[in-house]
Amino acid sequence: MSAVENSSAQVFTRQRAGWAILLFQMLAVAWGLDAIGRFQPFVVPDTPLYADYPIDSLEKALKNHRTPAYPLFLRAISRLSSGFQAVPAAHYVLYCVAVAFFFLGLLAIQQAPIRCALIAGTLLYSNVLLHFVNEVGADCLAASGAIACIGFVLLRLGGHFRWAALCGLALATFLTWLTRPAYLFLILLVPLICLTGRDRTSGTDHVALRWQRGAEVAVAMLLPLLAYCTLQWAVVGRFAVVSLGGYNLIGISGQFLDEDSLALLPEHLQPLGSQALQNRQRMADRLAMPDASRLNYLRMENQYDDHLWRIFVPAAEDVAGQETHDQINTQLKEMATAIIRLKPRDYLTWLAKAFRRGVEKIVTEFVLNPVSLLLFLLALVVMSVGIAQSFSGQQHPVTLSRQTGLLFILALCFAFMKLGVVILVSIPIERLTMPMGLFVPAVVMAFLTDAIPQIVSRRHALRHLDGTPPQ
Repeated sequence: MSAVENSSAQVFTRQRAGWAILLFQMLAVAWGLDAIGRFQPFVVPDTPLYADYPIDSLEKALKNHRTPAYPLFLRAISRLSSGFQAVPAAHYVLYCVAVAFFFLGLLAIQQAPIRCALIAGTLLYSNVLLHFVNEVGADCLAASGAIACIGFVLLRLGGHFRWAALCGLALATFLTWLTRPAYLFLILLVPLICLTGRDRTSGTDHVALRWQRGAEVAVAMLLPLLAYCTLQWAVVGRFAVVSLGGYNLIGISGQFLDEDSLALLPEHLQPLGSQALQNRQRMADRLAMPDASRLNYLRMENQYDDHLWRIFVPAAEDVAGQETHDQINTQLKEMATAIIRLKPRDYLTWLAKAFRRGVEKIVTEFVLNPVSLLLFLLALVVMSVGIAQSFSGQQHPVTLSRQTGLLFILALCFAFMKLGVVILVSIPIERLTMPMGLFVPAVVMAFLTDAIPQIVSRRHALRHLDGTPPQ
């Protein structure tokens, strides 16, 4: 056998080993989820909104405040079993498919199958999967789409199947934000990562070529968005993804409205503002933390639902009469933006405090996950050993691979861009913050797979120099 054939056989064997490790983890996690009852469907308050989605009417569907991807998924799954019985299993299968794409992306950028399997496998132990796999809601499916999207990004950067990867990337991103509009930030994140990481097909790090490839990706991200918004405009007269932003934003900005600012509102919004203030006054004794500062974060978070559903929505319905959901959303959006223009400092204060709260939740989710916590503690031990070796003059500190650096940038941008999208219009509740740290454990595992072999090899080298035979 020639050297080339022998090398190819070794690569193939290592890839089979990587796939085997990843598949074993998928089966083990499936067994664990089944053992704790996570493959039994759990109906949540949003479930009827998806199950009763008006799929048979394009106009009604586009006017709905939910996007159509998850309702179509439920309709397809209902053909396989009665009710929602097959939904959790379908969630898990699609999640595993997404992890497999992520694994392929890692292979494309570093060609170390076992290492890639360990890094990709961390996604199987995420809180997102554990908490949402059995819920009949869009969260698990949207997270799967985001993972697949990042997998296609890595495939693109690895130079594998350039145009196929680009088409897969565009489709995965489109389906992800069409499942959960909170993932619209991927349209910005994906071109950013493609510019940050060097495309291996170029052979060099030529800036002009990177910008050209980044522009290709940006166009692929924007075309589906523009097409869908154009369809919305043509059918229902609204150039947007979904009719919900006004509802969400008024829960925050509505808390800034007071008697002094009422007269400063546009004249056509003053009746709505006046009715909202009357509603707030009537339920003043039922609002949370009434004695706290007006810009106290916990007060704003706890009063969010009240200001949205019990103060401003009823006020809009009373003032406007029997208006549709879309028309109510438009009124609330106008009111919310008008209040923010009057109270920009209050809104910026909210953003700063909500950002801090979101970061706290990301860290908390990471620490409360047993696998993530174990990886973190192991990383601390490895860093301590590496630092001790460095201080004792034993070689240089541990060096990280370019791939680990890329994963770090990816995880950081993913977390903070998703957090930014959330806090602009809503409070950072668990359902929205949990996916933010999705890729952080993968970064920790990448660090470990960089550092441990270096530390072990140095230890063996030093023993050899000291005349001590390696164990």
